[in-house]
Amino acid sequence: MDTEILIKLVRERKCLWDKREPHYHCRDIQRTHWKEISKIMKIGVDVIKKRWRNIRDTFRKVCKKSVQSRSSDAADEVFGSKWPYFTNLLFLKGVMTTRTPSNNTQVNIDVPFHKVEIEEEEVQDDEGDNFGISP
Repeated sequence: MDTEILIKLVRERKCLWDKREPHYHCRDIQRTHWKEISKIMKIGVDVIKKRWRNIRDTFRKVCKKSVQSRSSDAADEVFGSKWPYFTNLLFLKGVMTTRTPSNNTQVNIDVPFHKVEIEEEEVQDDEGDNFGISP
């Protein structure tokens, strides 16, 4: 499979890669475009889609490494420039978002627990019932 031709064909069909494109979420239009690419390249749709995901994901990783290498003083050269398809895929850079990993379940055990104190007035519900908290 000629990867450069695949990249060119996908690039021409913006609804396959640009989330801002109005037809991006229209699966029928996307399916039609993948079939066109499949017919041109004479390869099955599933194989082409899998190859495209692989190329796109590799580009994302290369970009991430490129950003990391630029932030270090030791690296003067952009890491991603060595990958043969890097420049062909630069059109994706504007639509890719970088996510920062977050884990809401992780608790920082170094933070001390602080006790919340209730003021000395009595806490009551709307009907005036006492919740059992007294001054």
